[in-house]
This record gives sequence, structure tokens and C-alpha cells, in this order.
Amino acid sequence: MEKLREQDWATFEQLDEQSAVLPHVEIPVARHTELITLVLPAIKGPETVPAPDSGAQPAPPSPVGGSDPTVEATLFKLREACPQQPGGGYASSDVGQALYNLGYKTPKDRQRFLQSVPGLESRGTGTKKVLVF
Repeated sequence: MEKLREQDWATFEQLDEQSAVLPHVEIPVARHTELITLVLPAIKGPETVPAPDSGAQPAPPSPVGGSDPTVEATLFKLREACPQQPGGGYASSDVGQALYNLGYKTPKDRQRFLQSVPGLESRGTGTKKVLVF
């Protein structure tokens, strides 16, 4: 065993001398090692804890004397994109998909927009849910 280690060391020294001359030669990893490897955690700086979210944020109030022009423009685009249901209104799934395509990517964003729509009515439940605006 000792002779094998001496041969490995001689080979390693020979490769070490070559790598000093030729930097592109890689030094092989030792085949037999009795070293204990300890994996220690990385040292980080102080962590900042984000403030807890208080839940749903209130919808921005609509201006006095009329509704928000951005909301009106979005409602116009929704009316163009969604087929109207018999009896009035638009399927909530169609409205959700159209809002997603208009840039309201998260359910929270879509819900916040719908809360800002003045006079929004919801009829039915589940797949038969219809939004009237």
C-alpha cells in the first residue's frame, strides 16, 4: 500500500512539473485520500426580513364626477374581446383570460382591477358565473 502511494505521489509530482511548463495540463484528483471533507455553510451578510403583507390592498378610489379613464379603456377592450352571454354580461372565465392578455398576469392583479370597476355585478356560480359591467 505504501509503495502504491509513493508511485501515485511520483506521478503527481511529475504532472505538477509538467503543469508548471504547460498550464493547460490538468492535475488529476487523488484516487486514494484519507482526508475528511467538511462542507461549511456560506457566510452571508445580514438578512433583511420583508414586512408582512397585510392581505388585499384596497382598490384605488375612482375620481369624483366620473370613472377612471384607464378602467373605461380596459372595459372597452374587454367588451370587444369577450362574447356577450344570453341575458347580458360576460363569462368570468372569458373576462379573466382577456385581462391576462391585457397584462393583468396574476390573479391578484385581475381581482384588484375588477374591484375598481364601478357598478360591477356578479351573477351565478362556478362555470356559469357571469360578470355584468
